[in-house]
Amino acid sequence: MLKPESIFIGIILSIIITECFNYYIFDSKVLSSLAYILVFVVAYEKLTYREKKHVIEKYTNNDIKKVEFIPSNTFTGRKPGYVFKTDKNGTGYYLD
Repeated sequence: MLKPESIFIGIILSIIITECFNYYIFDSKVLSSLAYILVFVVAYEKLTYREKKHVIEKYTNNDIKKVEFIPSNTFTGRKPGYVFKTDKNGTGYYLD
């Protein structure tokens, strides 16, 4: 499912390219704008998916099963049972 912020970013970047720079990839301004929106939405979705990949916590009988790695570009505070470091999966919280 597409996030509203990715659609918003696609529209804004499309307006900047078509209105400010007058750059069109098709003869039609509308087709060019739609193409730009589509490209930027997909690119934004792919980039944000990488940030959040493999962070799944399962709740069973009120118990939390901890995942091995929680990606995070910056330290966001102490997490019990985890250490913040850069290792094989990148920067984030690793199971202690």
